[in-house]
Amino acid sequence: MKMAKASEADLNMAMKLSNYLDAIERGQMPDDLSEDAEEIEWLDERDCDQYAKLLDGLRRLLNQGSISRVIWGMAVVCDPANKCLDPDADTIEHHPELVKAAEQRDELLVVAQSLIDRWDTPLWKDVPATAEYINALRAVVAKVKP
Repeated sequence: MKMAKASEADLNMAMKLSNYLDAIERGQMPDDLSEDAEEIEWLDERDCDQYAKLLDGLRRLLNQGSISRVIWGMAVVCDPANKCLDPDADTIEHHPELVKAAEQRDELLVVAQSLIDRWDTPLWKDVPATAEYINALRAVVAKVKP
């Protein structure tokens, strides 16, 4: 499954939204919507003006990015079928197949570079068939090197 990648604006908005929701959960007006930044403004369920201000602030915040791209993008990354993340890890870790592929790539690059280096000796320089393989190997190494 493919999903549009979250932009920096999307991620910033999502983090700010998370802070807003944490404040609301604590019964507080989010800091940048509060009348007085020096004191905690407690939410009053009977204060319609305060709730209108809160909703307006949330709408303005949500217009700064796409929470859907953040959430659904992470869902795609976490989907075991996509093999991006290690399904057995509790933290965000590369999938074991990706780790293994990177290790194998590095091992192959070492061997390939060793063959290329040996090619530059007088013994192999005049062997036409070997030159063709070494040139192909040089091209692959140049393309694959991280």
